[in-house]
Amino acid sequence: MAFPFPMPAENFFASLKIQSCEFDLTENVISSGFTEDGDGLTARLGARRWRASITLAPAYWDDADATMARLSILREAGRSLFVHPVPRAFPRLDPMGQVLGAAQPTISGLPANPREMRLTGLPAGYVLSAGDGFSFAYGANPVRYAFHRIVSMRTVASGTGTTPVFEVTPALRPGASIGTPVVLARPFFKAVIVPGSASPGTSRGGVTRGMGFDVIQTPR
Repeated sequence: MAFPFPMPAENFFASLKIQSCEFDLTENVISSGFTEDGDGLTARLGARRWRASITLAPAYWDDADATMARLSILREAGRSLFVHPVPRAFPRLDPMGQVLGAAQPTISGLPANPREMRLTGLPAGYVLSAGDGFSFAYGANPVRYAFHRIVSMRTVASGTGTTPVFEVTPALRPGASIGTPVVLARPFFKAVIVPGSASPGTSRGGVTRGMGFDVIQTPR
């Protein structure tokens, strides 16, 4: 049976043996120099997007060929996949998601500042730390997938499981709404393979080394 798109993380990305990863949020600023007074001249260029450059661990030929076969179908126009943040896919103080358990957090507050929000539905006293990631779906036709990292150093849920307001990066895009479910354990975003970035690696002695590819978040 053919794979659906976006390709679910469990069908590809989550099973990869990643040797190294450069994971970052792209800049959306262009500089045109400085004024006579030394002030920087900058302009904003569209929305910021998450990008990752993945290098895979050496693999036996059979395993390498299987990986490249799935990567091949993702390199077609219009194909996308779900990607987890690397290397950490759980909150810092809950590294396996056991404390979160079956809790189902949702957005409970969206202040006027798009860099701030609040969650509810967490275990009492649950702690979120700077760098923790989370995702949620929003919009329709198409559904979009947001991924953010928490900026505030320490955010503790109340006895009723509601957090105070905390800061996130990047800023929230229009479409987020109160009551939307939020994913804290293995959060994800929708991405595409960057054209020209895939490398099949070099095979020798039954082992393939140097396989890799880049992905970039896509809003559609």
